[in-house]
Amino acid sequence: MNHLKNVCIVLFCSFVFFTCSEEITLKTNFEPQTIIFGNLRSGLHNFRVLISKSVTVDSHQNNPVNDAKVSLFTKSPDGGVSLVLEDFTIENGYYDSVQQITPVIGNYYWIEVTLADGTLYRSFEEKLFASVPIHSHSFNDNNLQLGISDPESESNFYLAGVTFYNNSESGFNTFTVASDALFNGNDDAFIEIEDVFDTGTSFEIELSSMSYNTFKFYEKLLIQIDVNSIGDDPGPDALFATPPVNLKGNIVNTSNNISVIGNFGVLAVTEYSE
Repeated sequence: MNHLKNVCIVLFCSFVFFTCSEEITLKTNFEPQTIIFGNLRSGLHNFRVLISKSVTVDSHQNNPVNDAKVSLFTKSPDGGVSLVLEDFTIENGYYDSVQQITPVIGNYYWIEVTLADGTLYRSFEEKLFASVPIHSHSFNDNNLQLGISDPESESNFYLAGVTFYNNSESGFNTFTVASDALFNGNDDAFIEIEDVFDTGTSFEIELSSMSYNTFKFYEKLLIQIDVNSIGDDPGPDALFATPPVNLKGNIVNTSNNISVIGNFGVLAVTEYSE
């Protein structure tokens, strides 16, 4: 009798479990966040900034901002501040400077972005360092070693990458970040880029020296790329990775001092190609 009673209890619980289930729609209060991303490179270049809004995880479209005002400023070592440029062409959230500029080594640079609603974003002041030359390179077991002479005067932080080309078309890209904590001032220092596979007929190496804040941003960005396997170029597309991660850098809302997604970097670039 007890056995029969136990069986009835199990059957009843099973009936309740399978017949009383209800589909629940997850409700979230999504609030778009501002995304600002840009790099000022050494040498003569146009300057580009991406401004957008974040989207929901299930969205397959970007949300560009095309009505912002962008200004680039500089400060000399003696403290003199001046406006570098504020004229941009705008397309799909990309702001491209009308004229090319050549940043000055030793100067500090930052951007200010004003949205249509008056919200003002300002980046940290970033110093343009002198470019660090590449004096040698070698491929070994799918790794690329870059030989450099690391400056001793201050701590240095690097983004290093290699791109292979097939018939002048972009191929496989690999990047890494490095600091000179273990080789500061070493004339025979090297940076190693791992998992490099020679898939092209020619290649281009790029080494960028940057601030600590921008170094930490790219460190997080490369982790994001690796986790989501969304590509190998540490650029704006990674900011829209799924699942989204708040990749916050050195740009803040001036009204509440809250960082936004993105970063403004000043890069001293050395290029080498074969």
